[in-house]
Amino acid sequence: MLLDIKKYLQEKSNANIIELARHCRVTPENMKELLEYWERRGKIKEFFKPNVCGSKCIKCKPEFAKMYEWV
Repeated sequence: MLLDIKKYLQEKSNANIIELARHCRVTPENMKELLEYWERRGKIKEFFKPNVCGSKCIKCKPEFAKMYEWV
């Protein structure tokens, strides 16, 4: 599963925890633990979407605003 996360982020460039959890068919809580593995190794970086992300909403929910990218 860790390699699947790596491949997904490399192909997509970035994703939020909900997208990654759906892709890997795990809960967001479990995905957070998996992402922490890559974070500890310096392979992914988390960032927040800017306020103006191109969508029509006003504010993002925290679980959607926090993004991850492969470095």
